[in-house]
Amino acid sequence: TVLDILNNPRRRVILHEEFLRQVSPFNWLTFTASGATIISGGTDEQTVLGQSGIQTNSGSTNSGAFISDLGSLRFGGAEYRFAAKIYDFLAASDATNTFTLRSGFGDSASGEPIDGAYFRYTHSVNGGRWQAVCRSNNVETSADTGIAASGAWKTFSITVNAGGTSVEFAINGAVTNTVTTNIPTGTGRATGIMPLQIVKSAGTGNSQTYIDFVTVTAEWASLR
Repeated sequence: TVLDILNNPRRRVILHEEFLRQVSPFNWLTFTASGATIISGGTDEQTVLGQSGIQTNSGSTNSGAFISDLGSLRFGGAEYRFAAKIYDFLAASDATNTFTLRSGFGDSASGEPIDGAYFRYTHSVNGGRWQAVCRSNNVETSADTGIAASGAWKTFSITVNAGGTSVEFAINGAVTNTVTTNIPTGTGRATGIMPLQIVKSAGTGNSQTYIDFVTVTAEWASLR
C-alpha cells in the first residue's frame, strides 16, 4: 500500500496495491465459492510487477473476487478515481463455458453489484466487448465500450466526479464512455472497491484472470 504523503490525507488519499502476494493482498478480502481458487501470476510480461489471479474450476457455477468491505465508500462527497491493470482471460467465455468478469467500484463478491460503477464482460453481450456499467439499487445503465475482451493486459480506469453526477470510463488511457444515470449516491447507496471478480455460470472448463495493480484515489474539496 502506498499513501500519498505530499498532501494532507484528510483531503486526498491514494491507495495503491501491486498484488505481490498470491493470498490475501493487504487491503482486499479474497473470496472464492464452489471451488474457484486464488492463484499466483501465470503470464510473462515486462510491465507487470507481481500479479495474482483467480481460476474457475470444472463445476458449472463458481466464483472468485478481490474486494474491499462492501460499504466502504459513497459517491457524491469526493472525486473517486479507480485504475486496475487486468489480464482479462486465458480462455474466453462462450456458450459452453460461460463466465462474467467485473472490475471497478462494486459491492458484490459473487454476482451483480447492487450499487456500483464498473466494467463488465461476457461473450453474449455486445459481441464480447467490455461494458461500462452504473448501478443504483439494482437499476442499471450500461454502455458498449467498443473494446473487445481479447486475452491481453488492459488498464481499466473510472472517474466519478465529486457531485456523483457523472462517471467517465477509459481503457488503456482512452475514454470510452461517460455515464450520467443510475450513479449510486445518497443514503443507503454505499458501495465498495472491486478490483477483480469472475463468476462462472455454465460448463466444465475453467478460465483464469489476473490483476497486476489497482490504484484508488479519493479527493475531497475540503478537510474531512
